Amino acid sequence: MKLCNDRWHSVESFDCYMKQTLKFKARDYFRSAKKRSEYEASFSDLTDSELSSAAAFDYYSECDDCFDVSGWQVQVKNFDLAIALSDLPKLNREVILLYYFIGLTGKEIAENRGIPISTVRYHRIKALDKLKTILEDSLNG
Repeated sequence: MKLCNDRWHSVESFDCYMKQTLKFKARDYFRSAKKRSEYEASFSDLTDSELSSAAAFDYYSECDDCFDVSGWQVQVKNFDLAIALSDLPKLNREVILLYYFIGLTGKEIAENRGIPISTVRYHRIKALDKLKTILEDSLNG
């Protein structure tokens, strides 16, 4: 008989232990949810302006305004400038893109192209003059 009572006592103890454990876990969960709600907000609770200020957008282009220059893909975001660059002769366009968009020096462009630095300078100045003319014409009509 004593064995049966001990077994029954152990079952009651386990039952009591599990109930207390679940009660304390539930309490801890609700406390942590309350603390979290103080510094977190659900997306559904945000206004449109708050949501747009927290958003990040990726812009992907089909690269209509992209130029391949010595292994680099250069995207020109200004449409008028992209049109003007595409009207330039190839070497002038590449010098402009490498110098102003990629950030290479005249010496680095010369080494890359295998031409003298003075030729790079000449093509850069000539390309800038032609770009100025093309852009002024497009603005004037």
